[in-house]
Amino acid sequence: MYAYKKEQLAELEGLAQQGLIELFYGDESQVCSAGYVPYGWQFPGEEVCIRVEKGFKLNCWGLISRQNKLHWATTNQRITAAFVGQQLDSLSLSIHRLTVVVLDNARVHRAASIQQMRPLWEARGLYLFFFADLLSSLKHR
Repeated sequence: MYAYKKEQLAELEGLAQQGLIELFYGDESQVCSAGYVPYGWQFPGEEVCIRVEKGFKLNCWGLISRQNKLHWATTNQRITAAFVGQQLDSLSLSIHRLTVVVLDNARVHRAASIQQMRPLWEARGLYLFFFADLLSSLKHR
């Protein structure tokens, strides 16, 4: 399955390089004000510390292409399937050509609410890269 998905992704990359589709890679991340320093060094007798503001977190959802086109949004709340769905819906309304978004298998990406929106998004030209039949559906469009 890995080899098959890798082959599909290579074909999508080729279509994007030819300018036939837009191809984005998406994921979410978190920035936190609590410092994380797994190790460090200091001179003997020197005291080193990192002052932090505890508890502040910023979550970021982002899509980026190899041409450095970027779509992103931040929130102080958890990134949920509803949030991801809103971002993808907004993107689907602004695209001008066939667009594919590559996502990992995170629950928020594979949620039922996301799957329910796929037919609408595909009608608008936005596809998610999850299923093996994705390329065949693009070729028959």
